[in-house]
Amino acid sequence: MAFDVGESRDPVIASVRVRSADLARGRDSLEALLQWVDRDGTVRSWAPLRNSAHDDEYLVLTSEPMETVSECRPFMLLLLRWSSTGWVEWKDPQIANVARQNPRRIRLAAASSRPTSQDATMRDNQQRFLELCKQAAEAGADLLCLPENILAQGMPELRGQRLLQSAVEIPSEHIQPFVEAARRYNMAIGFSVLERAGELVHNTAVLIDAQGSFALKYRKVHLAIREAWRGVTPGDGFSVTELQPVGARVGMNICMDSSSAESARVVASLGAEILLLPIENDYRATQWDRDAGRSKPFSLPRWCVIQRARAMDNHLYVAAARIGGVGTGIFAPDGEILAMDYGESPLVMADIDLDDLRRHPTGPPYRDVIWFQRRDIAYGELAGSKTRP
Repeated sequence: MAFDVGESRDPVIASVRVRSADLARGRDSLEALLQWVDRDGTVRSWAPLRNSAHDDEYLVLTSEPMETVSECRPFMLLLLRWSSTGWVEWKDPQIANVARQNPRRIRLAAASSRPTSQDATMRDNQQRFLELCKQAAEAGADLLCLPENILAQGMPELRGQRLLQSAVEIPSEHIQPFVEAARRYNMAIGFSVLERAGELVHNTAVLIDAQGSFALKYRKVHLAIREAWRGVTPGDGFSVTELQPVGARVGMNICMDSSSAESARVVASLGAEILLLPIENDYRATQWDRDAGRSKPFSLPRWCVIQRARAMDNHLYVAAARIGGVGTGIFAPDGEILAMDYGESPLVMADIDLDDLRRHPTGPPYRDVIWFQRRDIAYGELAGSKTRP
């Protein structure tokens, strides 16, 4: 069906409501597209409509804002495919102009440093990372990622069986200085600490927004072996938050999460554009010495492959803050290394435009194509739904 959007050159957005039953492949049998078609009938550009909400018994599908194409008309293509059974009802298809939004540009930063003592205290660590927050703010950072377990680094508890003694409540007086720093510097700050929640301890990441509020709280899903053996309890899900004023959609992973591809994939599927990764290390970043039967030292090239792959696979920015510094960096959705600590600076940053997206040869942002082409119906093994007892 064709739509007339007049002479406006503002972007357009498409939406439609749909409900169905008894389709052979469920939601996989439905497809909705926004297309720009020229006078010869050639599709010049297109965008998928994806799940955005539920409205009563209807699923609401919407597109991202799409630029108008000269000498073309917008069409909405609604398809029922791959099913000889069931029914579908499409309702209230709309294509309308939307106001052009301001550029969504932010300065993304990551920072790390080593403890100055093998007998560091929580107070020592707190002051060390607050100083990094100050340096990032003075350099104009809007969003800063700090490493994993920032309050417990170098403490004797981490080297023995008293790991749980370094856990703190969230919020608490241990976290409050970072809340105040975020508010004072008008800068969002993300990091991980060991959290005490009643009788349980979690490795928990928090994202404090520029107003000093807890915008996101995420409990590490994939624990390191020593964490599981020492009594840390995992989380069971991922979440994404939207930071104002630019509307940046941010999610978090912690260290061992990076070893499971699903961690970043779920965060991206929830709409994240930026992934913050507080991390100690990654065992895959050490090459195996077959002759000696042990791992070689940390390899920066292997580390970069891991972070670049995560960014490219999920088409999001990755800000990784590695304990020890080297490797702390900013990685772009196209795999480019935008900033990196090669051992020279504890603070790295990059200016990013969240709307400057790499495009597929057929027109739409590549990120939209990635999610449009996914077929969740075929991924039962990943969710365990086809796993036998």
